[in-house]
Formats: sequence, C-alpha cells, structure tokens
Amino acid sequence: MRPVKRKELIAKTAQQMELPAELVEDIVSFFYSTLHKRLSSGDYHSLQVPNLGRFVIKPKSLQKKIDHTVNKIPFLEKINTMRAYEVRLTHIEDLKKFHKLQEMMQAEKDRKAGIMELRKSNTYETYPDTNLEEQGEDS
Repeated sequence: MRPVKRKELIAKTAQQMELPAELVEDIVSFFYSTLHKRLSSGDYHSLQVPNLGRFVIKPKSLQKKIDHTVNKIPFLEKINTMRAYEVRLTHIEDLKKFHKLQEMMQAEKDRKAGIMELRKSNTYETYPDTNLEEQGEDS
C-alpha cells in the first residue's frame, strides 16, 4: 500500500469537503505536528491512525537521538548554572525514555520474528476446512 502524501491528502480533502485548501492545510499541519510531538516524546514507538495508517519511529532515528542526547550531557555538566542543571536532568530523563522505547521496539521486533518463524515451520494452528456451510449445523 502506498502512503498518502500530505499534499495529496490536502487536495483530496479540500475537494471532497468543499473547503478552502488553506484551511485544510492548517488542520493537516496541526494533525501531523501533534503526531510528531507524540512520537518524539518517547512514550510511544508507533501510533495507529484510523483510515490513515501506522506511524512508526525508525530505529536509526531513535539511535541518532540517543547518541545526540548522550553527547550533550557531559557538555552540560561543565556549565555551573541552575538552568544547565535543569536541562541536564531533562536530558537524563529523556535518555531513560529513549532506552525504554528501544527495548519496546526490540520486543515488538522479536514478537514479529517469532510469528514469522511459526509460519515458516507450519506449526501454528490451521483450520483444515474453511467451507463452513458443508460442515453442518452446530449441535
């Protein structure tokens, strides 16, 4: 399935709802910024949006964010101000969230790999007869 691009979504929605494209663009921009904030908060590794799809954090992006945060902490330790201390504590909390998120993503990846392994080995439960009409009534 091909993902819907933002411009296509705006044009189609504006045409179908008979609204100005600028208004629809503002609404869609707000929607995407909200999605971005939720994903970047570190609380979720994916978000499912009905009729629009699933938005997932890329592992490489998460690793870059972790590396960036790890590199900032020692720099902030050298600055002796309350603001730097507060920012450093925020980065440490963010780092904990990011590591937890990484664990969640790995668990999801392992779960999917387990399902694929079961499918390949043909040991998962299958239903022999899919034609329920020929099986007769339940008693």
